[in-house]
Amino acid sequence: MVQEAEEFAEEDRKVKERIDARNRLETYVYNMKNQIGDKDKLADKIDSDAKETIDTALNEVLGWLDDNQTAEKED
Repeated sequence: MVQEAEEFAEEDRKVKERIDARNRLETYVYNMKNQIGDKDKLADKIDSDAKETIDTALNEVLGWLDDNQTAEKED
């Protein structure tokens, strides 16, 4: 049983890294979406064109994350 656990330890580490990277990116995207919508943060400091550009890019990232559930950390 110990030998089997050792065999899967590397695979488990890679899966954990992939999930952690995905979660960090998703958290970053949602934080940015909140900041560009919050008047106390960036909403009043950037113009509507910049907000639209940022929002479009953030939505593209979320779409990519949805379409690539099994993407590797490097992706």
